[in-house]
Amino acid sequence: IFIRPGDIRVSGSGNNILSTYLEPWPGGWWRLRDIVEYEEVAARSFLATIAEKKEKFMENFCLFAERQIEKGQNEPPYAYLIPEAQKDWPTALKLVEVIQKNGAEVYRATKAFEADGINYPAGTYVVPMSQPYRAFVKDLLESKAYPLPPGQDPTQHLPYDEASWTLPLQMGVRVIEVTSKFEASLNLLPPVKMPDSQIESGGKYYLVSSSFNNSVTLANRLLKNKISTGFIDRPVTVGGQIYPAGSLVIEKSRVEASKMATLAKRLGLEIKGVNSVEPARIQPLTPYRLAIYQPWTASMDEGWMRWVLEQFEFDFKVIHNSDIRAGQLQTNFTHLILPSLSSQIILEGRKKGEVPPEYAGGLGPEGVSALNSFIRSGGTLIAAENSADFAIENLGLPVRNIIEPRRMRRPESQAAGQPSERVRVYSPGSILQVAVDPSRPEAFGIGEEAAIFCYFSPAFEITKAEDAKSASTEKVWNLAWFPAYDPLLSGILLNGEKLKYKSAAVACQVEKGRVILLGFDAIHRAQAHGSFKFLFNPIIYR
Repeated sequence: IFIRPGDIRVSGSGNNILSTYLEPWPGGWWRLRDIVEYEEVAARSFLATIAEKKEKFMENFCLFAERQIEKGQNEPPYAYLIPEAQKDWPTALKLVEVIQKNGAEVYRATKAFEADGINYPAGTYVVPMSQPYRAFVKDLLESKAYPLPPGQDPTQHLPYDEASWTLPLQMGVRVIEVTSKFEASLNLLPPVKMPDSQIESGGKYYLVSSSFNNSVTLANRLLKNKISTGFIDRPVTVGGQIYPAGSLVIEKSRVEASKMATLAKRLGLEIKGVNSVEPARIQPLTPYRLAIYQPWTASMDEGWMRWVLEQFEFDFKVIHNSDIRAGQLQTNFTHLILPSLSSQIILEGRKKGEVPPEYAGGLGPEGVSALNSFIRSGGTLIAAENSADFAIENLGLPVRNIIEPRRMRRPESQAAGQPSERVRVYSPGSILQVAVDPSRPEAFGIGEEAAIFCYFSPAFEITKAEDAKSASTEKVWNLAWFPAYDPLLSGILLNGEKLKYKSAAVACQVEKGRVILLGFDAIHRAQAHGSFKFLFNPIIYR
């Protein structure tokens, strides 16, 4: 590309010398080689500086480590505890793995102990704060209260990127902060590995709880091996344990024990042997054919989504504008995911003349028509976060997004005095709580509450069917909604009262098909394990 010097803008301040921008680029041609050389110069400069001053860097690192150990001995929090009693233990192990891989130490209690007046059993995982990586552990595990300067407009002091990334909340893992000194008998935990599943013998069926994310991986393995599998349509209690709706049921006569062990390898599941799942009914798990829309513009959400689906062994195909515009999607696919994109990007894509012709344009009217035909014929469309606006506007759904999207500049219509019908709710990368309907297949195994990651994300209001642009929407289900109280769990939330009872996730039946609107980042950089099932379930359960 060629950029004139007068067209260069750095953080809105022109092309001026800054402390973080010492040599302004003069403009001109910018090619792929320039990017590579730019990165190479930065890397070589960094390595040269470290090599020349290695003693000073090591001295500073040791000084930092000593200070962190001292802080952990003399000020709270003194530790974080990860109990073995978790809704999804394999996901808890993934959290432990993240802590260990980043250099921090995790221990395991060899005996029962007491902390903050509460008794904890042997086997509890303990992350003591008197260690060199104390600051990292605290940053990763604590709930955030984003600081705002008093007496100033808080909307002018929002974070550059995110206000919170608290992993226990995102992953749905119970972690306890210890604020008083305590004593416990601990052994250093070696690097964790996901164990093989524990499979119980006896009984007519294998039963696998849907509260485990890894049950989805097992479901995909069973489908790929064409092993007849079902799921329960309501919760059942077996041996004092509640198995939520959506828990997998595999008749033992359909699969040899050795084969089941292979399929469940390295998933860390507890697979129960039972003779009956009454009063629940067993519904069949049916194969799917999944597609993910990939625009010819950059989409970080699409990349993260593909990566997460691959980790849980979903089969899918990436499709583009021409594939959708060609129509007959229902011939090749049962499900289609739209990653988080603006309506304009989906409809218009890149402008002609900016790119080769095959990469120009978006779905256009032909693509919208093809999507409508796909859904009415029985297909499922999953619109993630900002793509929900496209689905609402172009599929005639009786749903309204009440949130005004974040813009760098106000639209001309608003600047001219025309107020937006939407409200401004400032949730700049915060973690919020929602209530969930666990009886819906789209929410099986999630539980009655969930934590979701919101970055100026949509929130929905279900309108009357007669207000919709299309009369084909037969039913609308509220899958997750904001409570009457303050939903903020970590980060910052301004005007949060506007979210009261508004929907965070909605399912619409459109003739034979479904449209799922997810008004939040269900994947969030592969961190939000606690909300993955909002994306997985509409694919697995039909």
